Amino acid sequence: MSYKKSKIKRILINNYYDGVCERGVITFVRNICFYLDKECIEYRVFRCPSYLKNSKKHGFWFHLFEQVYIPILGLRYNVVLYPYNSISIFSIFHRGSLLIVHDFIQNRSKSPGYSKISAKIVRYTQFIYSIFHGNVAFITDVVLRQAQYIGFFKKSKKYLLPNIFYDFKKKAESIDVQQIENKIMLCTGFVPTKDFIGAIKLYQQSQALLEYELIVLGMGEKYSQAIEILKRYNISLNKIKILNTVSEQELIFLYKQSSIIWVHSLQEGFGRNLIEAYYCNKKVIASKITSFVVQAKKNKNIYLYQNDSPSEFNTALKAYLGSSFIKCDDVTCNLVFEKNIKHLLFS
Repeated sequence: MSYKKSKIKRILINNYYDGVCERGVITFVRNICFYLDKECIEYRVFRCPSYLKNSKKHGFWFHLFEQVYIPILGLRYNVVLYPYNSISIFSIFHRGSLLIVHDFIQNRSKSPGYSKISAKIVRYTQFIYSIFHGNVAFITDVVLRQAQYIGFFKKSKKYLLPNIFYDFKKKAESIDVQQIENKIMLCTGFVPTKDFIGAIKLYQQSQALLEYELIVLGMGEKYSQAIEILKRYNISLNKIKILNTVSEQELIFLYKQSSIIWVHSLQEGFGRNLIEAYYCNKKVIASKITSFVVQAKKNKNIYLYQNDSPSEFNTALKAYLGSSFIKCDDVTCNLVFEKNIKHLLFS
């Protein structure tokens, strides 16, 4: 598709954590870049400087660059994307600034898994930006409704920019791996919103799963703590493997090799694992939380259970094991994303 050059806006994207981490917002931004490349749209991505890659204070450096450097650099660009829930207070002076909100977990008085300072910066910068009616985008309708409930961004110009999967889908289609029987891939995490302990309790209470090899993703640097929890619940370590960071290619291999994909969480802004599994032709057994319920309405390969109900988990697992993968018409919102990003960039 071609556009008149006079209408194309120069774009700056703050993706500080690209190269530091591998998932979450980083993946979201990479897919935006994939789309911009596809449409031959010029952009620049700011990433963590190489001399800071091994820093132990990425939270500090991220907020410093976001608050001071990005708005200065952004003066040379028509559009500046802030995709990490927070935004520079100086962005109110740049009409092309766009805050992208993935969730409101950090807006709680107690935001589990986040530093108090980081959570306060997110809350206060959103509040100030909201007062000045800054442009804002949400990744799901659920998050948009949460913003309305909180009372933020009432007079802001709002966009819906859903998670997109151009890059992941292309890679998944190019990788052919045989499934390994009796292998579970558990996607969870050590922060309280992910509930690793709750997942382990369900695993322990399900006799059917104890014979499976369990691969756990999402632990980050919490390997030793995860091992301690497994020992506390007297779970044999012989068939359990705790993985730290994996590349996207390694992740696709794991999806395709696993006979069961299990996603356990207490709260998610979206939940990429469910659609990633779909593009690997895999069903998912998952927690019955709002964002997953929304996805299950489109994707018939999702089997939900209440986190605190072993009987519901076993029922969902039985249904999962007794069914086949179903091709669905549209499990993503790529068309919505394309329509709204074009409106943002060319209006």
